[in-house]
Amino acid sequence: MKTDTVSPTKAVKSASRFRLLPAVVVTFIWLSTLALLSLWTANPVTVNRTQIMQSQYILTGRIVDPVKGTVEVLDFKQTTGKQADNLLLHQTVTLQPVRENWQADSERIFPVYRDKSGKWIITPAPLPKFRYVDYPATDSIRKEIDKILADRPHKTDS
Repeated sequence: MKTDTVSPTKAVKSASRFRLLPAVVVTFIWLSTLALLSLWTANPVTVNRTQIMQSQYILTGRIVDPVKGTVEVLDFKQTTGKQADNLLLHQTVTLQPVRENWQADSERIFPVYRDKSGKWIITPAPLPKFRYVDYPATDSIRKEIDKILADRPHKTDS
C-alpha cells in the first residue's frame, strides 16, 4: 500500500515559494509607485536669474533650422536702456552656440546679447556644465522672466 506523503524538502520549497510571492508583489508595487512619482514630480525648469540680468535681449522665437541655429523672432524684450539695435518681429536671426536640444518649429526663450561683430550669442549662465541655457516658451517661464526684469534695478542715463 502506497501512501501519499510529501517529503519534508518539498514542503519547505513550497512554503518558501509561498513566502516569496508576497515579497515580489510588494517590491513590484513599490517600484511602480516610485516610477510614477518620479514622472509626476519631475523638477520644473528654473530660470537662471544672473543669465537674464546680464542679457541685452530676451527673445521668444520659433526655431527654423536647429542645425544652423536660425530662429524667427516672435517676441522680444530689450533689457538694456539703449535702443541701438533694430530688432524686428518675425526677423530671422542666427544664434550661437547651437544647442542639441533644439527642434525645428519649437518655440523657445533665448536670453541673448550681440557681440562686437554683430553676432547673436546666447548669454552664458554661471553654471559649470550647462553654460548656454535657453528655455521652453511657456507662460510660467515668461512670468518668471518678467518678474526678474521687473525686480532689476534700473540704470538712469546721465
